[in-house]
Amino acid sequence: MNRDKGWVIRLSMIFAGVLLFLTFFSNTLYSLNLPGVVVGRPGGNIVETTFRASGAVDFALHENLLAQTGGIIEFHVAAGYAVSYADPLFTIRMDGWDLLNQLNAEQARLYALLAHKERLEEEREYLEYTEYPEYLEDEEDPEDEEYPEYPEIEPLEFELNLIIADIEAAENRIYEIRQIMAAGGEITTYAQFAGVIRAIAPELFDGAVVAANRYILRKANTEGGRLIVTAEFPERAGRLREGHPVRIDIPFVDERGLTGHVRRVYMVGNRVRSEIAIISTAPIQGGERADIILETFSAFSGQHQTLPNSAIRTDQNGDYIAMILREPNPLFGYGYFTRQIRITTAERGDRYTAFTAGEDISGPVVLSSDRHFVMGNRVRVVGDR
Repeated sequence: MNRDKGWVIRLSMIFAGVLLFLTFFSNTLYSLNLPGVVVGRPGGNIVETTFRASGAVDFALHENLLAQTGGIIEFHVAAGYAVSYADPLFTIRMDGWDLLNQLNAEQARLYALLAHKERLEEEREYLEYTEYPEYLEDEEDPEDEEYPEYPEIEPLEFELNLIIADIEAAENRIYEIRQIMAAGGEITTYAQFAGVIRAIAPELFDGAVVAANRYILRKANTEGGRLIVTAEFPERAGRLREGHPVRIDIPFVDERGLTGHVRRVYMVGNRVRSEIAIISTAPIQGGERADIILETFSAFSGQHQTLPNSAIRTDQNGDYIAMILREPNPLFGYGYFTRQIRITTAERGDRYTAFTAGEDISGPVVLSSDRHFVMGNRVRVVGDR
């Protein structure tokens, strides 16, 4: 009887061992079949972001040249020409009869202005000596605290000042016309600074008729050697500030001779346009293509946390992360499953994203996985960063 009980006990123990082995084996197989995840923990509050843009190198100072008078134009330069100080840029030739008509019209205008000025002065003198004799005394003592107002004299003074300015302009124009007539009816515009012709008004050509003060050409001034690149960055570079250093790459130019910083920042639509000032010890003519690398570092408040970009997941409701929770297992230690936590992204950088969460992130977070996993299901932790 005791012998039979011994066999029963041994058989039960063997059965329990086999069952335990099969359970362990099946659990191992099940665990190996779970999605493998690498986890990490939030930390830090600084996000580094690199922005790249490109543009053509040009000189910082430009000038738009206008026609000093109307007439037929002849160009001495073309777009892309390098010019030195006092080089001729363009000449405008005027018809002799047209010049004479302009001179007569300006002289008639000047005589009319002088006559108007004389009438206003006579009217002012009458008021000063008959209606407001005290006006002359106030002029001698302008610091008098009880300086009265003269509603009839003050408008005359204002109009007189305008007439005097018009007379001066007419006299200058008469002088210019006479100078043009003395030069045979033509006037040439010369370069006041060395530079490069960037553009000529597209509808103008040799022999075209232009009006006075008409835009003719645009020139970049090379004197002083100041160079700029105008580049556009995405809207999220909006915190860019003047003076921010940048890296510059110009093909075939030694990078060791290049430094740059942000000279001016302004918005164009949803793009951030920036003028990059370049200091170069290498020879640059202007027109070269430059690649601009801008690195920004954003520091966030203590309520923000950062995680690698791979940890940030997105669905139709926004951004979230998958936090890992441990579930005790009396036979095999711990099991791991995921829990979704919604976040608000503050900034996504090159490697890390800053965010805030509506609840405490007490456990590790999934950084990457070897395959898709369903939120709330078990996973297998294969690494911890």
